[in-house]
Amino acid sequence: MKAKYLLLLLLLFVCVISSAIEGIDENEYILKPGDRLLLQIVSADTVSRVMPILIEGDISLYPFCEPVKVAGKTLAQGKQLIHDKLSTKLKNSSIYIILADVSPILYHITGAVQFPGEFYAERPLTLYAALRFARGLMTTASHRIEILRNGRKIDVDLRKYLTLHDLSQNPLIYHDDIIHVDYAENFAKVFVNIDTLTTSELYEIDNYVTVREIRAGMERKHRWTNMEEIIVYHEGESRKVDLDYKVIAGDSLFFKVQERFLYLTGYVWRPGRFAFQAGETIDYYIKTAGGLKSTGSRKYAKLINREGQRVAYRGQPLRPGDTIYIPETWLSQTRTYLSSFSIIVSIVSALILLNMQIK
Repeated sequence: MKAKYLLLLLLLFVCVISSAIEGIDENEYILKPGDRLLLQIVSADTVSRVMPILIEGDISLYPFCEPVKVAGKTLAQGKQLIHDKLSTKLKNSSIYIILADVSPILYHITGAVQFPGEFYAERPLTLYAALRFARGLMTTASHRIEILRNGRKIDVDLRKYLTLHDLSQNPLIYHDDIIHVDYAENFAKVFVNIDTLTTSELYEIDNYVTVREIRAGMERKHRWTNMEEIIVYHEGESRKVDLDYKVIAGDSLFFKVQERFLYLTGYVWRPGRFAFQAGETIDYYIKTAGGLKSTGSRKYAKLINREGQRVAYRGQPLRPGDTIYIPETWLSQTRTYLSSFSIIVSIVSALILLNMQIK
């Protein structure tokens, strides 16, 4: 019964420890000073201890046997060395070794990034996260990235991760890895018009790529957009194209993005543009704008659609890009006119009196 209880505790502890460093590949991760291993020996007297890798690269196995050098070995190799060493001393015992914690890592980024150099991280991180610490890729960067690790080269296609969600193309970065980003040689220019702002970037092309593939990448960056019109500029001519059109190096591609705002002007407290909310009426946007001024008229509101047509608002459905105008109330207009008229009357009366005095 006691043995079963101890085994249950061991399994629970293994789950907790392994979840903290989930995703580390035993055959890729290189052990280094500062890393810690959990040793669990299940026998008549169960032993559990966390063992740090010392600065010399050794790990102490006292009192069972002499130290073992594991720094520079893969996690799988280090575990096997420790297991083999202990097995010669501890007969009839079950030995479990787990990576309990890792020390901070140092990695390098070179090539077409905004800020190349050395970077530190508390633990291994993904390639995409590592590149963000370098402030991202340059506009002329290639989507093909090389990771140099222990004399090996790992080729990664970052575009497959961004557009196809291929997680294998976003691997973990380990200590002493070198990330090199090449510059693109052949590319098309891509322009995305979002509201009043146009963004542009270069899209690397080997032979050709369809508009559908390019749009998938753009929509990942601009998730809120709906790219409704696509124009390509090829060899001095521009025309509308569909998603299956093949873009080649040297082309320019323009995405016109569907409007996503509604505009409210006139006699409200905070006129301006507001994120479009499907199904909402004019009252929602008036409330969002702080409400009507005392001189604003909800009853005589005007609706100006994206085509420029101006109609009275009578509860019709609103669309992105529409403009709502809240006019001044009839009473307020009358007061304004009367005020202006009274000023004119006062001036005329003053002139008449002045003229009479002169005579």
